[in-house]
Amino acid sequence: MTQRAFSPRQAGSATKKARVGGAKKLAVYKRGDLYWYEFEFGGTRIRYSAKTRNKNIALKKEAAHRVRLSEGEVEPQTVPTLAEFAPRFESEIEDARPT
Repeated sequence: MTQRAFSPRQAGSATKKARVGGAKKLAVYKRGDLYWYEFEFGGTRIRYSAKTRNKNIALKKEAAHRVRLSEGEVEPQTVPTLAEFAPRFESEIEDARPT
């Protein structure tokens, strides 16, 4: 059995995928009627709704978000750990208890 060699076209597309953030899957996808985009920036997963039914607009929104992140205009949101969130949660519970 002989192995099939990649054509230059296939090799180029694999290289291009590796260069563009190392993405192996499409960053824009449809969920229900709306498009969403997802990518990784600085080790953080970024995922938002594009709030559109048009794939081209969704691609443009995803690209614009990447640019804003790279220029420092938008900070990636971080989720607090349980240890960080616990005091806030406990105070909310105390405030919500009927007296």
